[in-house]
Amino acid sequence: MRRSLNLLGLMLAMLVSLAISPRSDAQPNTKAPKPGLLKVVFQKGSEEQRLAALSEIESYYRSSPEWAEVLASVIAANSRKAPIALSTLNAVRLFERVDEPRLRSRQVEFLASPHLPIVVAAAEELAQRKFPEARESLQQIRERREFSQSYALRHLVTTSVAVYQDRRAVKDLIDIASQYDGQLRYLAVTKLEQLTSQNFGGFIDKWVEWFQLQPDDYIPSPAPGRSPNSNEAPKPIAWPTPVPKFFETPVFAKRVVFLLDSSGSMQSTVDDETRMDQVRSEFNRMLREMPSSSFFNVLAFNDRVIPRGSGLTEADAVNKADAARFVEQLTPEHKTATYEALIAALTHDPNLEAIYFLTDGKPTAGTIQVQPVIVSRITSLNATSRIAINSIGIDTTGEDLDFIKQLADQNFGTSRVIR
Repeated sequence: MRRSLNLLGLMLAMLVSLAISPRSDAQPNTKAPKPGLLKVVFQKGSEEQRLAALSEIESYYRSSPEWAEVLASVIAANSRKAPIALSTLNAVRLFERVDEPRLRSRQVEFLASPHLPIVVAAAEELAQRKFPEARESLQQIRERREFSQSYALRHLVTTSVAVYQDRRAVKDLIDIASQYDGQLRYLAVTKLEQLTSQNFGGFIDKWVEWFQLQPDDYIPSPAPGRSPNSNEAPKPIAWPTPVPKFFETPVFAKRVVFLLDSSGSMQSTVDDETRMDQVRSEFNRMLREMPSSSFFNVLAFNDRVIPRGSGLTEADAVNKADAARFVEQLTPEHKTATYEALIAALTHDPNLEAIYFLTDGKPTAGTIQVQPVIVSRITSLNATSRIAINSIGIDTTGEDLDFIKQLADQNFGTSRVIR
């Protein structure tokens, strides 16, 4: 047994050492790793080893048809295992990036997979490449039974259709905005504004009226310097109903978690007001503005996660009062386990639309404390949930500021710094 494990370790080491990206000053005899080694790692290795191997082969897989076949084999062997591992989803993403016309039909086939995480992983890549063959399959996702049940699928289709930047994309986005509310309507409307340079906000009737006046050969004209795939912080957007705000960050989502730092540093004072007191004031104001049609919860965190209840609750008067009491009773203490807190928020509800993550400093506790690693892990885990992570930093500067910006930028959200 020990000999087998040593052999596996040796093979993985070979794969990693061979798969380092060749530099311009590399020796002429630099060799790419043999694709067969990836199969061995997936058959015998741990999840961490699989992820490492996939990360290292990215320099080579596009240029070798053998890699595509090995990736397809790995996906087929592991997609039957539940739950589907992140390494399998990353293999799907790599397969979809292979630039080989003869593989096009096989790449598109993943959009019809019975496994939703695989559909999401494949669609993310194919939409960016704008394959005509993929467009109809992307549209057909809307016909799936799971579409009405899965926020992630609806979010995926919304961002995917916007990539095509034509009349049909505009119509699809208007249809989605008229059919759904919350974060999805906001997403569709922002894509419409980026794609068309029009500014009707959340007034769907105005979008419909404007579109009916466009000719059959209408071609969208994106605003200069803006892309319908941009995650840049949006300008104020008109909305037909009042929109609650948390530290001036609009809350469009109808299923939302507020993730609040309650570590010891939140006791710091500016102008006789602690950071936690400021959070309490802003949270209570936001609660008063939140419509009763919303579902929400609050999670606090220091060196552990402190949830208010076990799931989302209606934003009625009773639950709002309970949430206000929960935040009022928080005592700033201990260190900051940011990674565990973000994991708890991401897994809190299967159809969560947004997280409002507030912190005042760097992670100082938990299993992962290196900020770039946290961003990478959370982004990977959120890839198939597509939850908007909106980051709010209190007195954050330097690498802490970079952290909250990158976390939001890579997870469909926006970031804001207070004071």
